[in-house]
Amino acid sequence: MEIFNGQCTCGSTKIQFGLPKADEIPNQIICHCLFCKRITGACFTRSIFVPRASITFPAETPKIYYHQPTTSTSGAAPGLKWHFCSTCGNQLFSENPLAAGQAIVRVGILDRQDEFTKIQMQLFCKRANEWVKDIFENGAGKFDEMPNLDEMPNRPIAGP
Repeated sequence: MEIFNGQCTCGSTKIQFGLPKADEIPNQIICHCLFCKRITGACFTRSIFVPRASITFPAETPKIYYHQPTTSTSGAAPGLKWHFCSTCGNQLFSENPLAAGQAIVRVGILDRQDEFTKIQMQLFCKRANEWVKDIFENGAGKFDEMPNLDEMPNRPIAGP
């Protein structure tokens, strides 16, 4: 059994789960639905399916938000359960009734994110932001770390 750990931004809510073998790392699912964008504040989510029964919480148990959309425009399925930190609000994983027994864990919360390299599928591609499609190919400024302001091609605008 391979053990994976993760946590929210503030560190008060931690998650741990086991997967059968290291050579059977699950493939990522990229989702571009409007709901995923809004709940994370990002242009898409990177997730993996993990057996829900394998998840434990070494510290604080996450809070749950039950999503019941009134229309299908968000792209989110009715009955989603979103598990998040009650302190910082960081989303950890969700549960979809269409994938019973599975948790949809956000790769970005995991300590070992780089092990998840393959993408199984992308969902709601018609809702993907156009610029996301070529973000890594367009030659935009790339920095290994956070650059100084004077190194940025488009510096942040100073406030009043």
